Amino acid sequence: MSVQPSSRRPLWLPVLALAALAAAGLAAVGLSGCGGGAAARLERDRAVVARFVELKGADDARAADLLNPAPPVPAEPMSQEEFDRFVLDSMLHSDLHFKRLRPQPAGAPAAGSRPPRFVISTEGVFNSPRLQVRTGTEAKPQQRSLYNPDVVVEVVDGKLRCVAAGVPD
Repeated sequence: MSVQPSSRRPLWLPVLALAALAAAGLAAVGLSGCGGGAAARLERDRAVVARFVELKGADDARAADLLNPAPPVPAEPMSQEEFDRFVLDSMLHSDLHFKRLRPQPAGAPAAGSRPPRFVISTEGVFNSPRLQVRTGTEAKPQQRSLYNPDVVVEVVDGKLRCVAAGVPD
């Protein structure tokens, strides 16, 4: 009985080659921007926020290019929700000194597909204008003041949007 060498190639070699090609294809899709992924978005948005902090810290007017226009001061009474939104929209345009940024903590509330959020530490006092806020059938003056607030932002269409603000813990 004679033993002849096997003419069959090992099965693992073509499987390994196919797996390598599939991995290369997936990497190409991710790098081309079709997939992008959460990590790429996080880094891209972080860069926009970091640029804002840098420009604002240097009193560079180009910081405003990274924001939506400042909201106009309304002449008519507004709802509490409209007042809260006005305050948040005004904060990034204020004279606060924007100092440091960090990702919002992992334990913070999250919504599936919302943009990543960042916390910017500030120094200074923010004072909203005194505005008329509807409370039931009447309107009462209301103003918001915050000392050294932390401002929570996200990037939407390349512009910063303030989503929350408060005194640091």
